[in-house]
Amino acid sequence: MIGIMYLITKNLSDLFFPTLIYLFSTILMGLFALLRKNEVNKKSYYFVWYGVIAALICDSISVLQIFQSSKILYPKITLILFYAISQYLIVRGILEETNVSKTDSVT
Repeated sequence: MIGIMYLITKNLSDLFFPTLIYLFSTILMGLFALLRKNEVNKKSYYFVWYGVIAALICDSISVLQIFQSSKILYPKITLILFYAISQYLIVRGILEETNVSKTDSVT
């Protein structure tokens, strides 16, 4: 996200802070997905993690398309594809979720 902010900073003008908040919230979503690692089963964790990565790609494409006329092949189709993949994987991961029981070993 730092790289994307570097690329689009010149074109933001009055939208610098709203864009910064938007990208920060996207990074925060990734952080919350990472924090699930030891709390849920691996299948659920990886579904949600891959969904968040797809969402990050979708957000990156969207921001680059709006603020820097980038040469992304079929940008609308690519954007919708990554959005749909991210939503599917996140919901599938939540449905697969089971809490990991932490057993204390007594020695």
